[in-house]
Amino acid sequence: MEQDFIVEAELVFSKEEASSAPALDALGALGSTLIGEFGKAENDRRLTEQRWLMDLRQYRGQYDPDVLAKIGSTRSKAFVRKTRVKVKTTDSRVVDLLFPAGTNKNWSIASTPKPSVSDEQKAEVVATLRKAAQGAPITRDVLDQALVNMAKESAKRMSK
Repeated sequence: MEQDFIVEAELVFSKEEASSAPALDALGALGSTLIGEFGKAENDRRLTEQRWLMDLRQYRGQYDPDVLAKIGSTRSKAFVRKTRVKVKTTDSRVVDLLFPAGTNKNWSIASTPKPSVSDEQKAEVVATLRKAAQGAPITRDVLDQALVNMAKESAKRMSK
C-alpha cells in the first residue's frame, strides 16, 4: 500500500515537473535578459558617473587620483579653483532670476482675450448691465466687453 502511494507520488511529481519545465525555461530567459539589460545600463552610466566625480573633484579643488599619482611628492599640489567661483556666480544669478528681491515680480496674471466664465458669473454681469441700462436692450458686444472687463479685474485682484 505504501509502495503504491510512493509510485503515485513520483508520477504526480514528474507530471508537475514536466509541466513547469517550460515556465522555468521562460523564467530563466527573462532573468538572463534582465541581467543583460542591467549590465548595459550600468556600463552606459559609468562614463557619466566618472565625469560627475571628476567635476566634483574639480569643484572641491582636488586633483584626480591619476594626476595626483603623477605629481611627485616634492612638487606643489596647489590647485587653481576657478570652477567653484564660476558655479557660485551662476548659482546666485539663477536664484536672483527665480526669486527676485523686494517687490519686483517676475510673473503676471492676465485674462485671455475671450474669457470663459461660469453661468453664475455671466448672470451677475447681465444683472449689473440691466441695472445700468435701465430697460435698454443689452447687445452681444456690450455683454462680451463687460465679461472681458470682469476677467481683467479678476486677474488684477489675483495678482495681488
